[in-house]
Amino acid sequence: MKEKSQQLVVVEPEAASPQAVVVVLGWFGAKMRPVRKYSQLYQDRQCATITGIVDDKAFMFADLPKINEMVSDIVKQAAKLLRTNEKIPLIIHAFSNGGALVVHELERRLEEMNEGDNDSDIVIVKERLARGAQVFDSAPAFVDFETYSGAISAGIPNPILHTVLIGVVTLFFTLKAFMDKVQGKPDVFKEYWKHWGPSPMHAPVQAYVYSTMDKITKSEKLDELVQTRKEKGVN
Repeated sequence: MKEKSQQLVVVEPEAASPQAVVVVLGWFGAKMRPVRKYSQLYQDRQCATITGIVDDKAFMFADLPKINEMVSDIVKQAAKLLRTNEKIPLIIHAFSNGGALVVHELERRLEEMNEGDNDSDIVIVKERLARGAQVFDSAPAFVDFETYSGAISAGIPNPILHTVLIGVVTLFFTLKAFMDKVQGKPDVFKEYWKHWGPSPMHAPVQAYVYSTMDKITKSEKLDELVQTRKEKGVN
């Protein structure tokens, strides 16, 4: 059965209880059709899938309230599927920073939970992720101007539009960095990368898929992150 929410496509197995619920989060600039091909690989293995792509503008301008709207929708849809069977684990598969930024905000929400939290949806998501796994596909990528402009180039191949957007984004983040410094706010992207090392182990099994040839993902930074996660006991 297929169901569409505002930003997500939800597919359940027709005949049986799902082996797992898998959240598949596409890369920046992706279209739903190619991302759903990856979701289909999980569906072929009797998994329910929730497929989503972060809004392009929300990603480019780090619009966290907009991204958190998507996180809320994911939590709601995942909890609904997970309640059908108490043994179903949760798996999250994130592509590039487009997917990892959504995971980042979800993990922040999990970490900010209080004991006795009454939001049953987020509670069940946390419990089932602790039995499941996370897959980071060319993610998370270390963020600097080189990788950020590379992501925009890959997501928006039109050279004229790409050049204009790079200029707009550069101006936006220059002004934002100045205002954040004046107001004593942390830098969004520095905080984003700092999150991954000390972040609690939300899933006991994690897979990192990346290439040394990838110009957007700095492999040496991911090498360091993988080593840090191994030292924390992640399989």
